[in-house]
Amino acid sequence: MSAGDEKVARKLATALFLLLFGILAINASGHPYSADEIIMIKTAESLAGGRGFALGADFGKRLAADAEPKAMLGRGGRYYAKYAPLTPVVLMPAAAIGMKLGALAPAGSSSDFTVSFIAGFLNPIVTAAAAVAVFYLCAALGISARGALAAGLLFGLGTISFPYSKTTFSEPLAGLMTIACFAGLAVFRGGGGGRRAAAVVAAAAMLLPLSRLSAAVSLAPLALYALTGRDRFRATASLVSGAAAGIILYGLFNASRFGSFFETGYGAEAGRFGETFAAGLYGLLVSSDKSFFVYSPVLLLALPGLAAGLKRGARAEVFCVSGIFILNVLLYANWYEWGGGHCWGPRFLVPAAGVMCLGLGYYFDKPRGGVWRGLAAAAIAVSIVIQLSASFAKFVPQYENYTVRVDIDRAEAEGRLLRPGAPRFLPVRAQMRAAAEHAAYSVRNAAEYIKLAPAGSEALKESKLVENAPDEWFFLMWTASGAKLRAAAAVILAAMAALVAISLVSIAKIMKTIR
Repeated sequence: MSAGDEKVARKLATALFLLLFGILAINASGHPYSADEIIMIKTAESLAGGRGFALGADFGKRLAADAEPKAMLGRGGRYYAKYAPLTPVVLMPAAAIGMKLGALAPAGSSSDFTVSFIAGFLNPIVTAAAAVAVFYLCAALGISARGALAAGLLFGLGTISFPYSKTTFSEPLAGLMTIACFAGLAVFRGGGGGRRAAAVVAAAAMLLPLSRLSAAVSLAPLALYALTGRDRFRATASLVSGAAAGIILYGLFNASRFGSFFETGYGAEAGRFGETFAAGLYGLLVSSDKSFFVYSPVLLLALPGLAAGLKRGARAEVFCVSGIFILNVLLYANWYEWGGGHCWGPRFLVPAAGVMCLGLGYYFDKPRGGVWRGLAAAAIAVSIVIQLSASFAKFVPQYENYTVRVDIDRAEAEGRLLRPGAPRFLPVRAQMRAAAEHAAYSVRNAAEYIKLAPAGSEALKESKLVENAPDEWFFLMWTASGAKLRAAAAVILAAMAALVAISLVSIAKIMKTIR
């Protein structure tokens, strides 16, 4: 890539980041969806308060007593969550700011209200950064600006990464580290690897297991990929040294909590593999209710895109993408809780969405016509509608997510796995219907929202207006705040919208100069 090309790519990447961050920040909810997220936030609060990773005694004891414990008694008689350390560490600033602003929370709400609100803006940043990494991966492999931009945009707006940007789950961070490591290695393979690429590869490889230990399975295909290309020694050394540092740090993290290098906090749960492999494989790949491709139909286009990459000689890259995806599917399908618990879609496969978008880069590298263009338009439209439906209305009340895994496991046990009943397509049917109902309710009651008086937390929980409001932070602030905070929220929302508009104009101008 020439200096001029690098300058254009940098401008385009910056505009892409700002555009997606603006959209994802507008879409942020400002509240957690699951116990896992609450535990992450509580751990971040503990870190910000100088108490390390230990949870409060009463809270930790309750978590440890659950049927599926989320915490374990550790050294010094203190309780620690079983989760990886990176997400709470990254959330520390949000926790520190949120605790300072606790007086702004609605009367009667928990002390976590403002912390959770601010923490909700972490993954919009992470997801926008991951889209930039997708863009740079495509650019490093010679894909046109058109294809690279399409891949980055569709990753951020058309895949399951979009609704997960509303959460504080660890999967978006793991996805960012995976795609950043891949992009850095692609630069090495093209002969352009310098100190910056080495630093990116080493840092991403180190932070990947610290974001989510099981995500380290992706390091195997990445290590094989590092062995190809021109500067394989430096590429491999960067990856191996980073990965080794990350795993050692994780071991020390375990030892500091539980006195053992190998005890992660999952206990016996960590060994529950091989119980429902066939059901997990079916569920993650082809079931109507949990399939990776049902929740991100646009990634079906990645399959012919990767085939096009093979024809262009990108064998190593296609094998790396395939290896990452296949290993993640095999790993999680083999675990007893392959569905990811009560969550939106196949949560554990969120980190694989970014690398799959390389196939989208190849697919959109050149204009396509006829049937291919129509298929692309349909897949993009359906994907975006699915992501918006998951984001506009909370999936928890109407989405029968947790029963999906149970139903599929039962079908396997009864020998009817390939005929478990009529396809339900829950993300399409149940969630879209709920989103449409909430949208219609909000429009019908717009005047009521405008004149809604601020209320305490108990009144907010019982309010039908609040229950049916769009699941975005602005509406949360509007229903929970007084006039001054409402005005501030309106100004912030307007600034975010302006950022989106300016970024769109900037991208259009840059693409015009490239053409």
